[in-house]
Amino acid sequence: MTHWSENRGREQQGNGRAKYGDNILQRLSQELSAEFGKGFNHTNLE
Repeated sequence: MTHWSENRGREQQGNGRAKYGDNILQRLSQELSAEFGKGFNHTNLE
């Protein structure tokens, strides 16, 4: 495997992790907002 393809594989894995993290933050934002009100949007939790 070449260095380029190794790095590409790692990059794609990182994108998946980033999307997973965004989904967690989005869900957490919704749950906190429902329980405590405003101020828990996705951006504030980052």
